[in-house]
Amino acid sequence: MLCCFIAVNAQLLFSLLSTANATKHNGEEYFDYYAKMMIDIRTTGKNIFMIGRFIMSTIQCKCCGKDVSSDSATCPYCGSSINHYGSQSDVPPPMQGSYKSEKSEPAWETSDGSIIERIINTVKSLIQQPAVFFENLRTEGGFGAPCSYLLFTSLFGIVFFQIYMIIGSMLGIVNESFAETLVTTVIACFIAPIVAIIGSFIVAEIYHILASVFSVATKPFEATYRGTAYAYGTCMLFNIVPVIGGLIGGIAYIYYMIVALSKIHGMSTGKACLIVLIPTIVIGWCSIVFFFTALVFLGLAAGALNL
Repeated sequence: MLCCFIAVNAQLLFSLLSTANATKHNGEEYFDYYAKMMIDIRTTGKNIFMIGRFIMSTIQCKCCGKDVSSDSATCPYCGSSINHYGSQSDVPPPMQGSYKSEKSEPAWETSDGSIIERIINTVKSLIQQPAVFFENLRTEGGFGAPCSYLLFTSLFGIVFFQIYMIIGSMLGIVNESFAETLVTTVIACFIAPIVAIIGSFIVAEIYHILASVFSVATKPFEATYRGTAYAYGTCMLFNIVPVIGGLIGGIAYIYYMIVALSKIHGMSTGKACLIVLIPTIVIGWCSIVFFFTALVFLGLAAGALNL
């Protein structure tokens, strides 16, 4: 730009000197001539600038080979996708009238593979990248898919837990006979999934009420429940790990729910921690109080019987 400016002014000066040497002009004629030259130079410079700007802000479409503006989201000739950084993605040209949602469904909500394969793929994606999983999770789609996911994962988790209990009773580690443990396993396999689904609705409702109180509930209850069900169902599978699986699952559930609420509702991590930890602390405190109260009553009952 500096070189162009110098060249234009040099050309103007040369023209003025040449005109002055060739003929005699008065001051008014010199002024008119200078003004005309400036208008011509300004128009020419503006055109050069616009051409240069167009050349610098265009890229070549990889599909059709034509030059398109880097500000365009799609190629106007073939319709292929172009991102905002000016480079073109490898996505094939979309069909006319097609639309792709910003959110995507997890592997469980697709029809690819068997039930076991879809559970494994969903658990793998949630554990490996929880932030990406919950950020891309659709906020709508119904309650059926997350409920069924929680139903199967809680069933698998309780089956593994009860298998370890049966092995413990056979080895004499658990103070129950093999027959009692077997009956408990059958009952638990029927009751545990139902309790898990009912509990997930209650917990999700508590989270959503707290999010509304803190004025950070940007999505409906359905979105909160979907995140809760997938986090809860995934952590139920931690019961596969013997002895400490339940403890690991509880800690992981708190972490996954914090990530889920922050990504689904777009809230800060601090507020998500408060929303998750407040009911956890309250329920834990009530459980401790209930436990020690039960011990006191049992002690009093045992003393009354001895008397």
